[in-house]
Amino acid sequence: TACQGFVRKQIKAPGEVTFAPIRRRTVRRFADGRVLVTSHADVENTAERFVEIRITCTMRPLGGDRWDLETLVVSTD
Repeated sequence: TACQGFVRKQIKAPGEVTFAPIRRRTVRRFADGRVLVTSHADVENTAERFVEIRITCTMRPLGGDRWDLETLVVSTD
């Protein structure tokens, strides 16, 4: 959920954004507490067409529901 929040701020899509469900195979936890999320989303563009974007983000927990974003890559084909 935190990664999705960082992505929403980054893409500034004029329309709807639908994220793929986050599952075990899309999240990797490292021994130091960091989390790597690899997923995708459908984003509605200005032409009202959906474009698929790929998302990769690495975050470090700060405690509670707070995260520090270390890397964020948003790409399309």
